[in-house]
Amino acid sequence: MSFLRKSFARATSAVAVVDAASALDVFKTPGCAAAIWRRQAPAKMLRGLSALDVGQLPRARVVLRPD
Repeated sequence: MSFLRKSFARATSAVAVVDAASALDVFKTPGCAAAIWRRQAPAKMLRGLSALDVGQLPRARVVLRPD
C-alpha cells in the first residue's frame, strides 16, 4: 500500500476547542480548520438517547460555510 501526500500552501491544520458559544468564531481565524464546542448535553436528552438502539440513531455529515 502506498500513500500519496499533497502539499497545500494555505492548508489549515488547527482545530480549536472552546467552552462557550461566544468563542466559536475562532474558526474564522487563519489556520483554524474547525471549532468544537465542548459542553454538557442536558440530562433528559442523554437519558432519551441512551434508551435508543444504536441502529435508530441518525448518521449524517454536515458541512457549514464559515459565514
